[in-house]
Amino acid sequence: APSAGAPTGVPIHAAIDAEGTLRVAVAGASLASARDDSRGLRNTAPLVLDAALTRTADGALSLAGAVESDGGLVAGPQDAVAGPVRAAVEVESRDGEWRLVRGEAAAAGVRHGNVRSGPVQAELDPAGGGRSSRVRATVTGLRSGRTRIGTVTADLTGNTRAGSGVVRLDAPGADVSATVRLRLADDRAVEADLEGGLLESGGTALRFRGSLRAGAAGLELPGLAVEGQGASGRLAGTLREWRRLRFEGRIADLPVAALFDLAALPRSAARLVHGGRLSAEFEAGGTTSDPAVRFSANVSGLAVASLEQVAGEVTGTFENGAFHAAGRAQLANGGTLEGDLTVPAGGGLVAYLQAADVPLDALRPLLPEAAALRGTLADGSALYHAEERALEVQVRVRDFAAGDLSPWDGWADLRCAGTRCRDRFRFTGRGGAVAEGDGRVDLARPLPESSDLRRDLLETGRWLQRIAFADLEPSALGLAGPGVPAGRFSGTAVLAGSPLHPRGRAELEGRDLRWTGREDLPPLLARFAAALEPDGLRVGARVTDGRGTDLRGVAEWPAGLRELLAGGDLRWRPDLRLAGIASGEVLRQALRGRAQQAPAERVGVGARWRPADRRGPSRWTATIVADELSVGEAPVESAAVALDGLGTQVSVLGAVRNREAAALHLGGSIELPADPGTPVPPGGVEDAFPELRSFGRFDPAAARLDVLAVARGLDLASLPSIAALADLRGRASLDLTVAGPVLAPQVAGSFHIQDAGFVLVPTAQRFERVELLGSIGEGRVTVERASAASGGGRASVAGTIDVVRFDAPTFDLRVESTEFPIVGEGTTYGRITCEIRMQGGLGVPGDDGSDVRRLEADLVAGDCLLLLPRQRSQTVMEMGDHPDFVVGGRRAAATEEEEDRASVPLDVVVRVDVPGELVVRREDMQVAGVGRIVFRSEPSRDQAAALSGDVEVRRGWADMFGRRFDVEFGEVVFTGRHPIDGTIDVRLASETAEGPVYIDVTGTLRHPQIQLTSDPPRDQSEILALLFLGRTEVADEERLAVVQQADRVAQGVAEAVGLAFFQSEVARRFTPLSVLRLDPGQQGLSDARIRAGMNLLNNLYVEYSFQPAADELQNSNEGRIEWLILRNLSLEGYFGDAQSGGIHLQYRTEW
Repeated sequence: APSAGAPTGVPIHAAIDAEGTLRVAVAGASLASARDDSRGLRNTAPLVLDAALTRTADGALSLAGAVESDGGLVAGPQDAVAGPVRAAVEVESRDGEWRLVRGEAAAAGVRHGNVRSGPVQAELDPAGGGRSSRVRATVTGLRSGRTRIGTVTADLTGNTRAGSGVVRLDAPGADVSATVRLRLADDRAVEADLEGGLLESGGTALRFRGSLRAGAAGLELPGLAVEGQGASGRLAGTLREWRRLRFEGRIADLPVAALFDLAALPRSAARLVHGGRLSAEFEAGGTTSDPAVRFSANVSGLAVASLEQVAGEVTGTFENGAFHAAGRAQLANGGTLEGDLTVPAGGGLVAYLQAADVPLDALRPLLPEAAALRGTLADGSALYHAEERALEVQVRVRDFAAGDLSPWDGWADLRCAGTRCRDRFRFTGRGGAVAEGDGRVDLARPLPESSDLRRDLLETGRWLQRIAFADLEPSALGLAGPGVPAGRFSGTAVLAGSPLHPRGRAELEGRDLRWTGREDLPPLLARFAAALEPDGLRVGARVTDGRGTDLRGVAEWPAGLRELLAGGDLRWRPDLRLAGIASGEVLRQALRGRAQQAPAERVGVGARWRPADRRGPSRWTATIVADELSVGEAPVESAAVALDGLGTQVSVLGAVRNREAAALHLGGSIELPADPGTPVPPGGVEDAFPELRSFGRFDPAAARLDVLAVARGLDLASLPSIAALADLRGRASLDLTVAGPVLAPQVAGSFHIQDAGFVLVPTAQRFERVELLGSIGEGRVTVERASAASGGGRASVAGTIDVVRFDAPTFDLRVESTEFPIVGEGTTYGRITCEIRMQGGLGVPGDDGSDVRRLEADLVAGDCLLLLPRQRSQTVMEMGDHPDFVVGGRRAAATEEEEDRASVPLDVVVRVDVPGELVVRREDMQVAGVGRIVFRSEPSRDQAAALSGDVEVRRGWADMFGRRFDVEFGEVVFTGRHPIDGTIDVRLASETAEGPVYIDVTGTLRHPQIQLTSDPPRDQSEILALLFLGRTEVADEERLAVVQQADRVAQGVAEAVGLAFFQSEVARRFTPLSVLRLDPGQQGLSDARIRAGMNLLNNLYVEYSFQPAADELQNSNEGRIEWLILRNLSLEGYFGDAQSGGIHLQYRTEW
């Protein structure tokens, strides 16, 4: 019977050929167990063997064999080969000498102690046919414990006595390679020489060289030299009998960055460290079981975070099983860091750290961006004793700040013993602010024993924290701006639970709160209270001012603090309630600049908003009630508006009540746009305000209205003031529906205003018995009847105004007037009786992006009569009641709002057609004419005001000095250029006892030429005598009187044919001048003076005057300036070419 372990059932094949070659082969021989208990050798799975022997006729032998197993091989408790395993070898013998032809082996891994590897592969080939062989081996995934070493490859050539080759290590992030020369000494020790060694990792490259000897006597390292990156070092020593240690080493000027490249320091900290060079040395002695090590190191030129030029040193020992290290770092600013670490032989740990004058911004890279710290750690210490499970931390900071907080000074103290920690702190801020507190936390286990520090500290720990602060200003918390009040806050808070699941209560009081830049508002008193539970937060507030204002609000969240901080949109969805009363005085101060008096005695507000949830969209209500309103000059007893919203739909109700009865009712609905920042889920409902952020994204221009407004007896004085109207009064009745987009709604209904009156501010003209009756619908306003009386005259208007676009209305109106006064700045220029058809409109801005507007109108006048007063006002200075006065015909200073409106370019084109006769009548003259003129002013094209067209004088007459002159013909043709001018051709005739006399006026309106003729022809002196004396012979004493009378006639003629146009208010409105006037002298035209003046500024007026016939003591050319310093104080001066001038300081008062 076969013995145990002997192969059974294995076929053997043998064959011999004709040439005498013998072949014997064995395939698939299985060895279940191969053991050597004395050496601890065994296999874990059967071994399968294949072998083949060949012998040729000349006696040469060759042997090839292979063995494989799915299991592994164990060689004692420390060594093993992991399967599957395969090995193969081929040898041959000739002349009695065996030679290796080929060999290879492969395994899934190997283990030696705590050193393990991945797949291993080796090959052995003869080298050059000699007695040397070449060995190529690869060991992948080599690691020692948890440390990954890498992949080792070797390529060696030699024999059993000596060899050489290259050994390479590919480590994670590093490559090590060296040329190795191996020798087997007579004492069987292995001697190795390392040449051309290179260590590369990241940006570090170090070269090394040396030798070693290893054998039964131990390990000898005569010297291993290292250099590169500007550093140099050496390692030498012995390990006698593989037990007794004696090593020493040093390195100098090694860049600190190399420690990160070589994984000697965590690479994650490399971003905090820049520069610096390290020098270190060590000594090791003792035995492998009880080593003794001493080391020291120093670093210079190091930059850590924001700390520059840090220098440090550290020393330490490991002896008798105890470790001790101490270090010190010196900062460039004079600050220091000192540390001490002791690990006794029996276990435990004692660590101590002390710091002084350390800038806190050095911690910035370690913290989130929002938690950036500033200031200085004045002094601090930390002591940890592992055996006693105790931790003590004490810090004192100076100018401490985080984020936008203002600087604080203070201290904090933390003491932990076992599972309980206690803390205390006190900080003082700018302006005497104080914050202090104390607390404790009970942990489930001591902090050093925690496997999940975050969970044990923030979740399962039980906290109790008390905080109090006083005289705290908002600016100390980084809050500033017009929306943040200035003042002082005091309060307390008590928090329990854990930081992620807190509960507690906080109270806050703010005193003497004032808004930035609004010192006129009364100081506020605010109180806040917050109640926090793990499943909810409630915040209440109350604000009062001691003058009747009392506002209260409550916000509630159905979630704890952790959910609010981590829930994203959850913090934007509280349940809000607001109620209270605002006093009229506070409203007046808040509306400073827009309200001269309190708009109401009190205003009450009530509102609630509930955010959208799974049950539906947001729901909100708002009610505003105002008592004793004072809008305009009419008191309003009360007004109320109520809104009720659900999703995007809002119902609105409102009423305004006079002392007699309700004057205005509003009712209807508003459709709001859905919030663009919140997508609507499938099957969901659109919502305007699903969360608080929606109010900031709300676009009111996208709302749609459907409102009914009904008014009965609405007092017009209670409406908001209109800039161009003053002293507005009357009653209005309205029945209007407003539907559509809020910026372009469709308005339909009727309106009726009666018993109204007002003053037109630009002309100071008062209108009485004003009535307006009309309707509006489909974008058109129909004026059925509009009439007004003023100064004994009356005018009425009827027609339509199309307002499909409010910014581009068009009109078609008929105007009728009866002796209606034409007024300008308190002066009546005449009264007109006429019928006029007006058509035109206001155009929208152009497509070129400019805001230019264009007004075009066509006026067609029928037979009209203009009655002029006999004498026009020649007032140089006009004094108003309030608050301005006008000097030399100047316009009143424009308000800022009027200047803003005037800054918008407006092109004006007005075409006036008078197909019937326009009769201009005064007591001493009458002129009738027809014509067509066009007024054009286009600032957008830099074209000033101009008139074009012509006026034909068909008939007329004038009484001058007891004689009537008839207009035989007359025509004025305007040039269409600026300044306004035109050619004139007029003839006046008068019958005398010796025949007709003619006065021909030609030239231009600005430079008329007068020529006297007669029939039969006479010279000028004879014509003058004939006109004024009735005969051609003139005595010497009568000549002066004739000349004076001639000047007066010429002046009257000039006025009759057009010069009066330039002396009137009309001329001033169509030219850039404020004044253009001809002042007759005491002798008529001979000593007349022409004046032209304009306002350079609102309070600065300049004037030029020219007197052709000035004597030697009078200025022919004269300049005049008036400066309005104050309302009733002005400075006037004049000067001219005759050296005549003066300066006057005038003070005016009225009584």
